[in-house]
Amino acid sequence: MPCGVGRNEGDRDAAEVLSSDQLAVLAITEKQRGRTFPQSPTVADAMLAVARPGGFIMSNQVAGWQVLGRGKEDLQKMVQRLRGLRTEAIEM
Repeated sequence: MPCGVGRNEGDRDAAEVLSSDQLAVLAITEKQRGRTFPQSPTVADAMLAVARPGGFIMSNQVAGWQVLGRGKEDLQKMVQRLRGLRTEAIEM
């Protein structure tokens, strides 16, 4: 997600800044945590879903760069795993 988009364009469609794989992973992780992830998430929805695994505390109101960085790293690892599983399934 480009810098500043989350805070300045929170109502923008998340599909414009994140890949379909990233959005799929966010939807899965939110569901596993008992949360609802919108069918058509905004950038703000996605940013919050990225920040949570990074240690975001809702009482802080705004996710900081360290929390977002940790969450983004986790997201990237999960997307790589998803893509690896798809490749294995195709090769079978």
